[in-house]
Amino acid sequence: MGGLKVSTKNRWFATRPSGTEDICKIYAENFKETDHLDRSLEEAPMIVGDALTASPSESGIASTSKIKEKP
Repeated sequence: MGGLKVSTKNRWFATRPSGTEDICKIYAENFKETDHLDRSLEEAPMIVGDALTASPSESGIASTSKIKEKP
């Protein structure tokens, strides 16, 4: 998977692994006030972390594949 994008009516964020550093980068856009963008940037790491660590039954996602983390 190259990344993850989460969208709502008024904002979105996307995350993907960096090609040059051992980190994931988060990009966000907001269609309202700046505080909504700040909130997206605060919530994004938690949402991504939860998605990557949840089992399919916990996340509500039906899948037979497993996520492999980079060493």
